[in-house]
Amino acid sequence: MNNSGILTISGSGKIIAERSHDVVAAPIQYTIVNNGTLTIQDTVTVKNSVIYSDYYSVVNSRDANLIINGGEIIGAIGIENYDGTVNISGGRIFGYTRTIQNYYGTLTITGGYVDTKATSGSGIENNSGTEIIGSLSNEVNNTSPVIIGNSYGYVSNSAASNLYFYNGIIKGKSSSINLYGGRIYYRSGYGLTNGTETIE
Repeated sequence: MNNSGILTISGSGKIIAERSHDVVAAPIQYTIVNNGTLTIQDTVTVKNSVIYSDYYSVVNSRDANLIINGGEIIGAIGIENYDGTVNISGGRIFGYTRTIQNYYGTLTITGGYVDTKATSGSGIENNSGTEIIGSLSNEVNNTSPVIIGNSYGYVSNSAASNLYFYNGIIKGKSSSINLYGGRIYYRSGYGLTNGTETIE
């Protein structure tokens, strides 16, 4: 499915890229490619049934806008943002290799649940992008949004990557945050607190 206009997907339906039973046919790599403005809300499910390698549920292209207020997104990679803008305020996003992959774009998460279902993989992988978790206008909390990775909750792969962490919690089995480059910013007068727990 390709969107090049303004589209809202709502209700309780499902959009699924199924793997063909024909062994000759290649599986569909993308469930939705957004080149315009796309809003996903209510209890809609967007899924790519291939849960390995580079198979995506939603790809947000350069200069496109993706708004997620609810629903469920499932794929090997739940969302890839390539130099676009993504705003997530609700819903549940699952990935089997990594859940959200951000290249150069802007990703803002003020609510919702991001989780990696595989035995390894990151909740968010940032490659030269800007990521904002929480909002300065909200009171400080460690309950929402929730970012979970089976290896790392958040990974920065570039010196040009920036994370603004204002609210919520980031969890990972190896480490919550892994910086190969980039910077983390948080509220004035606050710092980051580490803890341990068992992640199922």
